[in-house]
Amino acid sequence: MPELRRLGPAYDYWFLHFANGDVILCHMVGGAPPRSPHLEKSYEMNISKNATARELWDKIRVKRRESWKAGKCVRVETIVRQLPVLVSDPAVFAEMAFQEFCLREEQGEKPQAADFARRFPACADALQKLFAKHLDAATGGSGVSDTVEFPSEGSTSCGVQIPEGEADEAAREGKGKRFGRYVIVDQLGYGAMGIVYLARDTRLDRPVALKLPRFSKDAVEDGLRTRFFREARAAAAIDHPNICPVYDLGEVQGQDFIAMAYVAGPTLDATMRECGPLDVVEACQLIRSVALALDECHIHGVIHRDIKPSNIIVNQRGAPIIMDFGLASMENSARVTLDQQVIGTLRYMSPEQVTGRLHEVGPQSDIYSLGVTLYEMITAHPPFSGEHFIEIANQIEFDLPVPPSEFLPSLPASIDQICLRALAKQARNRFATMGEFAEALETVR
Repeated sequence: MPELRRLGPAYDYWFLHFANGDVILCHMVGGAPPRSPHLEKSYEMNISKNATARELWDKIRVKRRESWKAGKCVRVETIVRQLPVLVSDPAVFAEMAFQEFCLREEQGEKPQAADFARRFPACADALQKLFAKHLDAATGGSGVSDTVEFPSEGSTSCGVQIPEGEADEAAREGKGKRFGRYVIVDQLGYGAMGIVYLARDTRLDRPVALKLPRFSKDAVEDGLRTRFFREARAAAAIDHPNICPVYDLGEVQGQDFIAMAYVAGPTLDATMRECGPLDVVEACQLIRSVALALDECHIHGVIHRDIKPSNIIVNQRGAPIIMDFGLASMENSARVTLDQQVIGTLRYMSPEQVTGRLHEVGPQSDIYSLGVTLYEMITAHPPFSGEHFIEIANQIEFDLPVPPSEFLPSLPASIDQICLRALAKQARNRFATMGEFAEALETVR
């Protein structure tokens, strides 16, 4: 039998320590472990004895936020007593402390950075960098400081995944070079549509995500480049805390570019891969924030066209940030190729997009894609999947999705209604606006 150790006398969270060294963090129904522990699956996570501090933190980060919102305010010291390996990485230790700082702020408290520095001297330097970013964001900056930590595997600042095995020196050849007023610091990612760098804006002395799109001759002739800049300018005019701000766009020596805020944090896609399905209320709250941000975009005539988990970053405060408005229109208008990247995007496309009815693409297309994202967050399954483009496209066009409750019977009935309405084949049968979608999500308890 595994040994049960309670996280603390005031909490319903327990660690199950097995003889082989593995640990499971779980939430006990009723707050006490019966003889046959009944684990709530949404809170159960396997933790290998060989897991690194970063792997452990990636697993418990979201669950800890859930516990605070439920009134179970687990302090950093309590967690590291049970999982001391977390202290071995100063950056991880600092992120844990910083998360507690942010959670206390969100609850209306006024925590002091100096108090946290005294509580956690072992990671004081790393913690100071996070507080510097926090202060910068609070005073209208980008939320990052001069000492930017590069994303870990599975995270991104731009929605472009870094391909495995390709982050070598050859792929970073732009490092240190100037591009107009920007100095290249490092490469963040690249794909068929372009390349993205972490760069420093020498005029305003701040880091940015510098995106250099590639336009084919056909794309220019089709007016794609013109639309890209038109929509990027429209997105830049939208001021919303859940939308990554556009700082600048233009051309340097014939190369188009767009400069956006650098947002540190994992993508929603990476969070789901690490943590599995999210708590239904937490997922609905997160998607509601995204829906309200997109509603603001739609009011201004801006359609995203490529809403998916890899285009949503969860920042260090736990807030979702939507990325890539201009690049989204470019990707969905590009000639389709049957590679894995396109198939990954395809799963989130609306029926009007996969069938090429681009004149019908509008706000309801974003509603469909956000509905797919919500469905996957809750069930850990996309509504339609397959290995080939035609197979997935046919399902999106003709098949009805399985209700989420068939994966998780304990889900409230309203979740089935919300997801299936967002995923309606005909745009007119979906939510009328993102605001209406957000209102429906607010009722989920």
